Amino acid sequence: MLSSERSQLKSSPFAYFVSIETRPAFHNFLGRVFNSNEKKTCELTLSVNGNLPVYVHLTGITIENKTKCLLTVVDISQVKELIELNQILLSSLPHPAMYIRRKDRVVLAANKIAADLGVEVGGHCWRGFMKTNFVSEKDRVILEKHPENVPAEFNIRCSFCLGDQCFTDGAEQNIPEVHAFGQIWNTYWVKVSEDVFLHYAVNITERKLAELALQESNERFQLLFNKIPLGYQSLDFGGNFIEVNQKWLDMIGYPREEVIGKWFGDFLSPAYQDGFRERFPIFKAQGNIHSEFEMVHKKGNILFIAFEGEIGHNSKGEFRQAHCILQDITERRKAEEEIRRSEKKYSNLYSLFRLLADNADDFLWAKDIDSKYIFANKTMCDRLLMAKDVDEPIGKMDAFFAQREKNAHPENHEWHTFGEICADTDTITLKEGKSMQFDEYGNIQGKFLFLDVHKAPIWDELGNVIGVVGTARDVTHQRQLEEKTARAVEDLRRSEENLRKINDEKDKFFSIIAHDLRAPFNGFLGLTEIMAEGMSRMTLDEIQKIANVMRSSATNLFRLLGNLLEWARMQMGAIQFIPTNSLLKPKILESLMMIQDMANKKEITISYDVPEDLMVFTDVNMFGVIIRNLVTNGVKFTTKGGNVTISAKSVSDNFIEISVKDTGIGMNKNMIDNLFRLDTVTSRKGTDGESSTGLGLLICKDFIEKNGGILMVESEEGNGSTIRFTLPEKDQN
Repeated sequence: MLSSERSQLKSSPFAYFVSIETRPAFHNFLGRVFNSNEKKTCELTLSVNGNLPVYVHLTGITIENKTKCLLTVVDISQVKELIELNQILLSSLPHPAMYIRRKDRVVLAANKIAADLGVEVGGHCWRGFMKTNFVSEKDRVILEKHPENVPAEFNIRCSFCLGDQCFTDGAEQNIPEVHAFGQIWNTYWVKVSEDVFLHYAVNITERKLAELALQESNERFQLLFNKIPLGYQSLDFGGNFIEVNQKWLDMIGYPREEVIGKWFGDFLSPAYQDGFRERFPIFKAQGNIHSEFEMVHKKGNILFIAFEGEIGHNSKGEFRQAHCILQDITERRKAEEEIRRSEKKYSNLYSLFRLLADNADDFLWAKDIDSKYIFANKTMCDRLLMAKDVDEPIGKMDAFFAQREKNAHPENHEWHTFGEICADTDTITLKEGKSMQFDEYGNIQGKFLFLDVHKAPIWDELGNVIGVVGTARDVTHQRQLEEKTARAVEDLRRSEENLRKINDEKDKFFSIIAHDLRAPFNGFLGLTEIMAEGMSRMTLDEIQKIANVMRSSATNLFRLLGNLLEWARMQMGAIQFIPTNSLLKPKILESLMMIQDMANKKEITISYDVPEDLMVFTDVNMFGVIIRNLVTNGVKFTTKGGNVTISAKSVSDNFIEISVKDTGIGMNKNMIDNLFRLDTVTSRKGTDGESSTGLGLLICKDFIEKNGGILMVESEEGNGSTIRFTLPEKDQN
């Protein structure tokens, strides 16, 4: 079976010979065998050396205390082929349910539909039906006694029936009715040989139900025939009555026996009887006929009747009879006459209204509940809809005209946008149920238009909302003037705020100058006064000390004036901004040459952690001011023997980050929050009494932001400060 020698099979996995498609089923089968003490079975296909698949039946059970599994493998390929062949044969036959049985009623083969009816291959056919539990107890007994020997040339026929309602075509042959699956089947037996019978069945459910439906339909027709609210009559070739319904009799007032067989013209008014055959086209018409005429009620009053008829002909085209529907329209004719009088009365009023509306400069219109126009004045048609005339908008919506204008000007997709960018004000008005005002706007033929719109619901006499009426006025020029005025007022307000801010900053700036320059100049003047009055009595050492103090004061004054000048030039926009690509470290060293002496006097070490090849894109003059101010502050507020560290690194998005970190006295949160405010004094003395203006960080912040970076301050009182700022690493262009 496996096409291999015994020695080759020992210790080889059996799964190797199982086809890939059925291998999962094989592993599942082994799991069931080892997890049970009972026999288990399954069917697989074996794939051996590229040959055709071998269908096998496996039976397995565990042995030796569940340590091994004993399998029996049976080749069922021929059986499979036979079954598949039978299934193909049966499924190809034109009847839906088929099976083949032997004389002892054992089924040899069956298609799927027969199997659904309970037929099982190898089983008893009638018992298969009964196992479905759809066969009644009475039918079970009859089926057990069903005839066995059927002539080969004779087909027996019976019916499968619906539930409690059975329809059987087999009653003539005394064949039992079989209840199965709520359907009706005609079943046939054909004797193929002495021992083989072919059964096939046709589902006649739809036909039987159709017959039942037809019967019920006829009954309903008779009921409706006399219940319909319209009169019915049928006439023969001579115009005599063949049939009428009850509504016709009630409408005319005659009993049935006085109508059937009588001539139709006898029931017409005298005015219609004269020349009736010549004027009435019923006997000459082909197909449908429509007419109105007068009939006389039995009581003598005249009735107006609407007549709808159809002429029936035979296969030779000869007239057979006319079927007619009649409706009493007496009240309608009276109402129509009243309407005609009313129409004439209001026609003049409408003409006057149309004249007034079309000569108004405002837009006037009315729409139905679906936002379709039922009225539009000439101004509306000419200036908003661009309609051909006042009748064109009727039955159309705004979108029709807007789209037509757009299509006419494809070069400008905003040629006609009126209403598209506004709310659906028709819906809002209908929802609110009251008069409302809206500001609507959009492009009309390429020009922007503002409308002051007023809308209100339209109510009928029963209080139902049936539409919306609207008026609008062009307020474009007025709105433009209002917007220009509003913009001018806003510009004036912003200018006033800017002037107030500039004036406030000017006052603060002069206050800082007055505060920060007065003390150094007073000290400097005091020293010059001492030298002028007592120099003749001073020793050379005393003069040297005073000169050193004066030099220090002059240096501080120079630095203060430099900061004030830089800040003032920045505020006035007088500083040129010329960024270039430069190596960072040389620019830092160049900027700190004049600060090194200040650091040496306080024994403060300035160290660097800056990559040699790191580039920066900045204005070199502004960069020098930034570095000098930040390092000067670090030295100023660091105690003797401290450290100031300058470091730099690349960060994301093509930026570098530069930090100046000191080991000085630091700042509390309140000082950090007020660092960049002119209205709050944040300056304080350095650790050796150095003066401070508080402008240095303001200048740094402005210069850093001018170069496209940001400044960040980190500090804790007593633990030093770190000032970080970012700059572009290189030119992005």
